[in-house]
This record gives sequence, C-alpha cells and structure tokens, in this order.
Amino acid sequence: MPETAQWRIEYRAKGAAPSVYLLDDKPFLVGRHEHCNLILSSVEVSRKHCRFSLQQGELFVEDLDSTNGTFVNGGRVNGSMRLLPGDLLMVGTAELQVQQGAAAEQELLTMVPPENPKDAFAEAWGLSRREMEVVFLLLKGKSSQEIADRLFISPGTVKNHISNIYRKTETKSRLQLANLYDTSIPTEE
Repeated sequence: MPETAQWRIEYRAKGAAPSVYLLDDKPFLVGRHEHCNLILSSVEVSRKHCRFSLQQGELFVEDLDSTNGTFVNGGRVNGSMRLLPGDLLMVGTAELQVQQGAAAEQELLTMVPPENPKDAFAEAWGLSRREMEVVFLLLKGKSSQEIADRLFISPGTVKNHISNIYRKTETKSRLQLANLYDTSIPTEE
C-alpha cells in the first residue's frame, strides 16, 4: 500500500451528514465511553465496543468483548479481523464503512459545513463559531492538544472553550454533549 493511502471510517447518524474519521497509527476506539474516539450513545453499544488499528499499512478491527458483538459484512468478528475498503461494519445499530484514499485531500477543512442545519444548535445554546469548531472536534474524539494544533490556539484556550461549551449547554462530559447534540439535530423524515 502506498504511504499516501489514508484509511477512514465513515459514520452516518440517522438524518445527518456523514462523519468521517481519519485513522492514524494510534488505536481508534468506538463505544459509549466518553474517552472513545467515536462515541455512539446507544444501549446496544458497549462502553468500549471495538478498536481499529493499523498494522503495517493494513487496517484491523478488534471486538473488545462487547455484549452485542461487532459485525463486518454480516459476519461476527471474533478477536481481530483485517478490513478492506468498502467493508460495512455494524456496531449496535450504527453502520460504519471502511474507506481508503489520499489523506489530506479527503478531510474537510471547514468544521461547520456551509449548508448546515446544525447552526440551530449553536444558536439555541449561544455558541460562537469557534466554540462550534471545538464541539465538532470534541465529537470526533480529538484531545485538547489535537484541537489546539488544528485550530492554531493554545491548549489553555481550548480548555476555556470546552469549559464554556459545557457551561452553556449544561453538560459535563463529551458523552453528555454528544447525546445533547444528537437529540438536538432535526432528522429528515
């Protein structure tokens, strides 16, 4: 595999635009726990449900002894399994698709898409555009340092933004924020 081939996971919540997660050499956790990279707030998802990892340029998924299992193309994952582009994973009722392509060109640079009905979330909770950029990065599982690096601000400023976001939205964790965000966005019928 060429080094420029970037692995991605695409997650599409019901009625929402897809979220794309770029994978790197760090493990990528999926589950309900607030420290997971992709937080899925469903009772069918374990706190730490599964983990994606890159090994010599190839992508693997490992079920972390989840209650309801992790499925790839309809088959249950036992232990670790190598993934291919186009594979469809089921984690609870959430569908994740594995993709691969050029790294930098695939990532959206704008954190808030232009035709975004989610602006209502920012308006409802009094969040600034910068705070919404921080919200999107938090929901993508980025650390304070990664957010600081991405937005070219200090880690202290990121912590202040997070504190303000939690105060304004009356939440105390990423999981609560993710739940609030998911329930605040209108679904398309």
